[in-house]
Amino acid sequence: MKKIDFEFFAPGQQIYFDVSRIMQVENVLKKGVGEIVMEQSLNMGTLCVLLSIGLRHYGLQNPEKVAKKLQTLLDEGVEIEEIQMPVAKALVASGALGKKVYYQLFPEELTEAKAEALEKEENAKN
Repeated sequence: MKKIDFEFFAPGQQIYFDVSRIMQVENVLKKGVGEIVMEQSLNMGTLCVLLSIGLRHYGLQNPEKVAKKLQTLLDEGVEIEEIQMPVAKALVASGALGKKVYYQLFPEELTEAKAEALEKEENAKN
């Protein structure tokens, strides 16, 4: 699990999803995290739920409260894609989508040893 900067609501904030938060997301949205990310279905409802769960350590547990903050940002000219990107990145950073996807997003963390291990895993599957 990795924390991703999310400073749209306040300076220094970070969003993250651990196993507990992933379970909560999947229970609320009735979709797996992989499905959400791969379908790129971060519509407003999904986005508000993800933000309320991923930022709950800042007291933002209410999707309605998050929706009001989002509206303010949009009114100020922030593009929705700018908000969606770190949320999607945090979902991938959770590790829930597997190592291969994780290292595609964070290639700087892929050491030669990790690359070899991934290749061995891929070869073992085939």
